[in-house]
Amino acid sequence: MPFLVTFQTDVFPLEREPENPYNPCYGYSVGVWLTPLLEESGAKVGNVEAEDWGWYMDVRIDGYTYLLGFTIHGEPAKATPDEVIIQIWKKRSIWERLRKKNLMDSNDPLLKLIDHEIKTLPIVGEVSISNK
Repeated sequence: MPFLVTFQTDVFPLEREPENPYNPCYGYSVGVWLTPLLEESGAKVGNVEAEDWGWYMDVRIDGYTYLLGFTIHGEPAKATPDEVIIQIWKKRSIWERLRKKNLMDSNDPLLKLIDHEIKTLPIVGEVSISNK
């Protein structure tokens, strides 16, 4: 089950987002913002790619591989903050799943790193982190 990190901000300029070829949705700029921050922490980061629900990239850090998904719910040039959703999926082998090993929890280093970086942004309200 993924962890979902949600918050509201107007930091990401939706009018500068590239077109998603599958659906008209935003999120690319979140991946671009996170890439150098993750690389500075020693992560190997893949390219930000389009998906029908938003954008995603693969991240490898501390011997684990993750899929990060990004979606921004908002409209360009609108005066209200946009809702940003980051999905964090920790990839595990079938054997790890069957034995319930290497489960992702709230102490996961990647989750903590992303949470720390979000708190450097001007956000509206609270950052919500859940695994439901």
